[in-house]
Amino acid sequence: MLKVKCGPHSLGVATFPETWLDADVLQRALRRVYQTPAAWLNYGEPAGDAALRRHAVRVTTRLQTARQRTVRLVHDRGCRFMAEPADLFGWVDMGADAEPLAQWLHSLRTSAHT
Repeated sequence: MLKVKCGPHSLGVATFPETWLDADVLQRALRRVYQTPAAWLNYGEPAGDAALRRHAVRVTTRLQTARQRTVRLVHDRGCRFMAEPADLFGWVDMGADAEPLAQWLHSLRTSAHT
């Protein structure tokens, strides 16, 4: 979808069945757009919403950082992954009961908040 920013409002491109279109309303809307020549060359953002793309990059970066930290913590505790971690999932082989690792990670979290 192409989006043109016009102040607080945006114009977009959509396709509807012909029976949904009101020719008079469409003609008035086109006349209004053509009365502002500066808007003719404002093509919008054909690759999507820039703010949403920036947000996705920030979230992805934070997730990658958290994943790297988690992998490091697992290795620091002498544990290993049964398979290479993928996305947000990692299967950790503790070689023993997982409770000590859970307690240690919990202590890290609680000490960070105090």
